[in-house]
This record gives sequence, C-alpha cells and structure tokens, in this order.
Amino acid sequence: MRVSDRERDQAIDVLSRRCREGYLSVDTFVGRIEAVFAARTRDEVDATLADLPPHGLRAQVAAALERLTSTATDAQEPAPAPDPMTLVTVALPLDDRAALLIGRSRACDVVLGHPSVSRRHAELAHASDLWWVTDLGSTNGTWIRGHRVREAVVARGDILGLGQVPVQLA
Repeated sequence: MRVSDRERDQAIDVLSRRCREGYLSVDTFVGRIEAVFAARTRDEVDATLADLPPHGLRAQVAAALERLTSTATDAQEPAPAPDPMTLVTVALPLDDRAALLIGRSRACDVVLGHPSVSRRHAELAHASDLWWVTDLGSTNGTWIRGHRVREAVVARGDILGLGQVPVQLA
C-alpha cells in the first residue's frame, strides 16, 4: 500500500525521538530520514523503524506478547535472536589480560548474537588496576546506569547495556 504523508511524518517523529534518546547515530538518523522520503510503500517506511526497540510501555508489552506468541513454522528458519531481557554474564579475567572485545562478530572474545549489538560493539580493557569499557562506535550504544557512555570505569557487578542486551560483569 502506498505510504501517506502522515505516515512519513509519524516515522520521522519516531526516528527523531530515538536519535535524541541515543539509539541512532546522527549519520544513521540522516540515512533513515532519506529512506523515509524515498519510500513508496508503508512496508518500506516500517523497515526504517524495524530494528529500533519498542517505545513506551504499551509498545514494549505488545512486542513481548508478539515474541511469546510467535512460533517458527518452517524448519529452515534461523533460530530467533536471544531475548534482550536475559542478563548475560561476562567474567572479567583475574589476570591482567589486555582487553576483551565484545560484539556480534564471531571474531570477538565475547559474542552477543543480538541484532542491536554491533559487530565490534565495545571493549573491556584493564589499565592502572581499573577496568574500562570503551564503546567502539556502536549504532545502539553502550549504557551504564541509564547513561550512554563512550568510555567509563567499570567494576565487577556493574550491568552494562550493549544495545538492548544487559551484560553483568562478574
């Protein structure tokens, strides 16, 4: 079905809000706005918002219900991504290992197979008797205590948000 101006405006409002919240980089935001204006169908507009986490309590409940009720009908379908609400535990090495790379890529030391996690999302490094987390330019950000960070000191017990995946340091 052909997309209306109202639907374009609604999509732009969602993209603007999610960019302000830190879910989209400015470059990604600009690219998606261009895609919204170039879209001919409602499905093309919806595709620009598909990877963003649901907004508001009603949307989060609807997404959770959809995850619970959806079933794989084809044996050839890939396994679903892990539930973003499941806490992942990452053990910090006891030795002074240089760094741990975290991301979606199999080349990382810690692999998180969720679409909100970038291929090379963040790095945990040990320096001066402290552990540091550094965001490696991820699309959906690295979060500590509700704040998006580029680099911060972390300790065992801290919970990081990598995209939509909560990670506890142990």
